Amino acid sequence: MCRNTMSLHNGQGQRKYLNHTESLRFLTLTQECQRDTKFFGQLIYYTSARLSEIYNLTVESIDFSNKTVVIEALKRRQRGVYLEIPIPNCFLRELEDYITSLKDGKNL
Repeated sequence: MCRNTMSLHNGQGQRKYLNHTESLRFLTLTQECQRDTKFFGQLIYYTSARLSEIYNLTVESIDFSNKTVVIEALKRRQRGVYLEIPIPNCFLRELEDYITSLKDGKNL
């Protein structure tokens, strides 16, 4: 018999994850943030990655031709496990413009 150790709740019975309404509110609130914070939050929203996984991303982690972001999965506590996660076109275009502005040395 397999024992399921995954849970949507912690030991105190509190939810570990946002529900759909909370997730949409989070996405809406990112629109009010500075660009770097906005994209950090939106990467979390669109990929469901952990904060540390997003923090470790580089420009090379974003594959514009495949419309994906490649994230090193840290959940398994094992290095070298990568996930390729699709991201929506509208977010990809904004992200590409942001990265281009950084490369051009524009102040944000």
